[in-house]
Amino acid sequence: MITIALTAIVLQQSITLEEIDKKVSKLPGVIVKAEMISPSVVPMQFKFAPGGWLVATYPTSVQYNHGDKVTTWMPDRREYATAKTDYPNPLPAGFSALWPGPISIVQTGPTTNAKFERKDCFVLPCKTTDGQELQLFVDRATLLPYGTRAVANKTTYEMVYRSIEIRKIPMSELEFVPPSDARVAKPGPPIVNLIRTGSKLGSFTALDNFGKKHTLTSLLKNRKGLVLNFWFSSCTGCVAEMPYLVKLHPQLAKQGIGMVGVNAIDAPSIVGRSAKKNSLPYPTLVGTGSKVLTKTTGVLGYPVTMIVDRNQKVVDAFTGFDADRLTKAVEILKK
Repeated sequence: MITIALTAIVLQQSITLEEIDKKVSKLPGVIVKAEMISPSVVPMQFKFAPGGWLVATYPTSVQYNHGDKVTTWMPDRREYATAKTDYPNPLPAGFSALWPGPISIVQTGPTTNAKFERKDCFVLPCKTTDGQELQLFVDRATLLPYGTRAVANKTTYEMVYRSIEIRKIPMSELEFVPPSDARVAKPGPPIVNLIRTGSKLGSFTALDNFGKKHTLTSLLKNRKGLVLNFWFSSCTGCVAEMPYLVKLHPQLAKQGIGMVGVNAIDAPSIVGRSAKKNSLPYPTLVGTGSKVLTKTTGVLGYPVTMIVDRNQKVVDAFTGFDADRLTKAVEILKK
């Protein structure tokens, strides 16, 4: 009877954003391991402390925020850049109270019960300072933020906070110290040295997200050619073009043309989950083999589409989504 009574009390409990802010403002420091789960799967980590310190780790970069200054470290390129930022409050939703200045979201309606990621939560309807509406989900046991859902440009973005560690964070973990081999990034986008049309694509060996081994020869066997799509999960352009590629895949298959993804950035498990989330019908090369292929073909910006004929000759290679250019290259393969 006591257990039932206590359970009933918990189920009736509620909380407001103001109460969450008061609770969060007293924390000595927080490490949030988060994951975007829609429209793609993207792991990330936020480490922050009172006074305007934040380290945000993403698949391709690490950002060190302090007040109005942000330093972006790009480990793959061994480059970093420092600039002023006008982000109103860069902390993940629900933790805004630990950043100096105004709170970045306000509650716009009553707190209700909900399920998020199959977990019973409180949900608070909110609005950001720039007018975006979002739902903030709160863990009913800890009364700390658990995740968010927002819709922008008809796309639903969902993020879940997988774990929250509360502890005092030393400055050595929050300040950027350039490694000995680091260099300051030059202004503007990176110099693109993508493999040229007419070049022969070198042989490679790589595993796909299902654990199957592939070579260029095996992928081209009994085919007129191959379309390679270089992508990673947090690349919005990559995710945006996926529905088109999903529809194109069976058409190419009927014409004897293969399609394969290449992901040199995400962990294989993340690649698999993102591929499933976006219903990719073709395999994606991962791991060391995909990294070698990406480096030897000069891929820096994303997404990249590369079309190779049956003789391993590059028919075309380009950065960004270009349906007309892809169609023209495929027509060459048919001849």
